[in-house]
Amino acid sequence: MASGDSMSRGEGNDGAAERREDDTATFRKVTTPEQRAANLSPYIDPGLVNHRLVQTFIREHGMRAVDEMTRRLPPNTPDWQREIRLDHNYTIVCLAACRAANLRPLSAVAVEANPEGGEVVCSTETFAAAPEIWERPERMSVNWLPVVECGRKVVLEFTTERVRASNSAPCSLRARRRFRSSPSCAR
Repeated sequence: MASGDSMSRGEGNDGAAERREDDTATFRKVTTPEQRAANLSPYIDPGLVNHRLVQTFIREHGMRAVDEMTRRLPPNTPDWQREIRLDHNYTIVCLAACRAANLRPLSAVAVEANPEGGEVVCSTETFAAAPEIWERPERMSVNWLPVVECGRKVVLEFTTERVRASNSAPCSLRARRRFRSSPSCAR
């Protein structure tokens, strides 16, 4: 192989090494040293938990864990708080299943030349603003705002029925850095 050949530069696989270097450079440009050094933990906003989808992902073993956590709730928990705590239980078990499955981040799938459809991902992502959420449409969608351009359009579709709150008005649906996309929110 000649020294100028892409394989000798470690760029086989359609320039994957070069893209990783570009991603790293961009990440360093858009984050502070404190942000890069932060000890991040996975998080799903309980207001976006899709119980049916999570149940499909965590299966019977995971549902037993959700059921046990729910049984341990104090019996006098108000209904409104019980519902939120149940969402937290689903979140905790779903994230444990995501860690066990060692899921790839959305950006890794999006940069592939021919990604396989339907792959479950687990990552921190930002989506476009969604001011129309205040009109409470039955369903809505928001576009993914990747940190690095990948040439793919990814849309998060969801029902607003169970969206409980936002961080500010209008709701931006901006995922916190700790948020990990999961079966409850991205496919």
